[in-house]
Amino acid sequence: MLKSLRIPLAVLLMGITWAIFSDPIITFFFKYLTSTQQDTYRSVNDFIFVILISIYLFIVIRRQQLKLSQSEEQYRALFESNPNPMWIYDIDTFKFINVNNAAVKKYGYERKQFLQMTICDIRPERDHAKVRKFANELSNGVRHSGIWEHLKANGQSIKVAIISHAVTFEN
Repeated sequence: MLKSLRIPLAVLLMGITWAIFSDPIITFFFKYLTSTQQDTYRSVNDFIFVILISIYLFIVIRRQQLKLSQSEEQYRALFESNPNPMWIYDIDTFKFINVNNAAVKKYGYERKQFLQMTICDIRPERDHAKVRKFANELSNGVRHSGIWEHLKANGQSIKVAIISHAVTFEN
């Protein structure tokens, strides 16, 4: 919470400081000018403030975007390089959205094939209703889902321990 207030508070402090000191400085240095001329300088002063705040906000936002981009890349690398098969699927359609390299290798499906399948397609038909029920009950937090039977591309049946958790992925 406090971290999210840092930027607005910085802008507020800069604005208050600018407002308190800029008008007296203009009045002091330009006291020989008419009030209309002083007003012109004050308007220029206001434009300078807006430009400086815009530059400051641009720099701060750009830094945050770079940090976010680096963080996303780190998580993507962790997902892709994880030695355990992992995937992300749509909770409504059960379609795979993404699978990591370990899943492609372990299950024998090409990535493109995986992404055209649902989580039910890698399970025996007798488990489909159970899978749907379980997926619909998935809530936030990590859930040890137990041991399930999965089917590899070659038809081989394997037993796997599943750990699930809900995530928001690309909205």
